[in-house]
Amino acid sequence: MASNDDLIGKMRRRSTAWCVALTLVLGASALRADNEFSTGDLRGAYGFTFELTVGGGAPPIVAVGQFTADGAGTYAGERTVNLGTASPANSGVFRQTFSCTYSVGQNGTGSAICSTPFGPERFAFVLVAEGKEVLFVSVTPGISLRGIARKQSP
Repeated sequence: MASNDDLIGKMRRRSTAWCVALTLVLGASALRADNEFSTGDLRGAYGFTFELTVGGGAPPIVAVGQFTADGAGTYAGERTVNLGTASPANSGVFRQTFSCTYSVGQNGTGSAICSTPFGPERFAFVLVAEGKEVLFVSVTPGISLRGIARKQSP
């Protein structure tokens, strides 16, 4: 038969084991909640660049620009695009403004649709580096575009 000291020791070990298990479960839940994204995680000013491949031996189209996201599902900005097709009549470079609506899922992936002078453009993206960086690709049919945006700091 076990003594009272043995029973008390066993109860303490079980109690400690339960506390450790509960701490791990609660800690994992808090960690999971911290790793969930939302539309609000895309907020502030971002600088970006992208490259568009058109095929047929044409040079890639490249761009650089800036946009500001409101954290509530819209962003707007401007970009300078180089078509790589300079001629005496045309520099092949132009500036363009755009406005977009977007959403972000809990896993950090999102989508955007933008209004541009050339018509709507659709993108899929993922937030990385705690939302300080955005990797994106075009999902507009017939367009092969990829780019990266990074949060700006003064």
